[in-house]
Amino acid sequence: MSNDAKELSETSHERSPFFAVAFLGVDLIFIQGFISQINLDVLEIISMSLLSLSVPLLSLWIIVGRRRKKEFKDTFSWGYDSCVIVGELSSVAGLVIAFWHLHWIVGVSFLIAGIYALIIFIIEYASNKLKPIGKG
Repeated sequence: MSNDAKELSETSHERSPFFAVAFLGVDLIFIQGFISQINLDVLEIISMSLLSLSVPLLSLWIIVGRRRKKEFKDTFSWGYDSCVIVGELSSVAGLVIAFWHLHWIVGVSFLIAGIYALIIFIIEYASNKLKPIGKG
C-alpha cells in the first residue's frame, strides 16, 4: 500500500472538525440574533440555552480534535466523544427550536431536511468504511 493510501485510510473515517466549525458558525449567528432582544419567550430561552451549551463543546472538538487525531487514532474516549455528541445534538436541537419559533412549518422542514441529511451521511459513512481504500 502506498503512503498516500495509508494516510487516507488512517484519516478517512475520523470525525472531521469541519462539522464543528459549521455548527459553531451557525450557532453564533443565531446567538447574536437572540442577544439583541430584550425580552425572550420560553422557546427562545430554550434555544439560546442549547446553542450556548454547544459553543464550548464544539470549540473543544476543534481544539482538542487535531491533537487526538495524531495521538489516539480511532480510540474512543467517553469524556471527549460525549462532549462532541452533546455539542452536536444541542446545536441541532437549538436550531430546530429556533426555526420552530419562526413558524412550526419552518421547524418541521428543517427537522426533516436534517434527518434526511443524517441518513445520507450514515449511508455514505457506512459504505466508505466497508469499502477497502486503494481498490477501485
